[in-house]
Amino acid sequence: MFEFVEKVKDLEISEDETIVSFDITALFPSIPINLAIDAIRLHLTKHGLPHDQICSYTNAIEKCMKFNCFQFRNTFYECSSGCSMGNSLSPLVAETSMCKFASDLKGDGVLPRIWWRYVDDTVSSRCQSRASLQTRCSLGRESAGHGHKKDCSGLCQVKGDPKRCFE
Repeated sequence: MFEFVEKVKDLEISEDETIVSFDITALFPSIPINLAIDAIRLHLTKHGLPHDQICSYTNAIEKCMKFNCFQFRNTFYECSSGCSMGNSLSPLVAETSMCKFASDLKGDGVLPRIWWRYVDDTVSSRCQSRASLQTRCSLGRESAGHGHKKDCSGLCQVKGDPKRCFE
């Protein structure tokens, strides 16, 4: 909290700017696993890891992230999209995805002058004359397959033998 106060106490904004604060609703289930794994693969490649290690890591991450089942009130459910809550890799996958998103915004020349993020909370500047960030965020969400609401945040009941979840 005090870090934020230090950042904003001498902040000057232009007449064309507005400071906005937003929170991503349901961050973990909103992150497409395939896009997240691609972001992790790119990050590992940029840091010079050998191709075989990258494949090993991303294959393991994919297995851990895509096959998540749990039991609630005697019914087994499988997380069918996004990162599941409670999965120990979800914070890492979410952080990598959010960093990639900011990097893409910067690469496209639409990263706001102010962009402070803590997990799923962001404070940003917004120029009234530029709607490109909002358009980019909306398009990114639509192209990721999240343009519509799903019941239970991408959960589906397991049909058949629930033991298959734990094989």
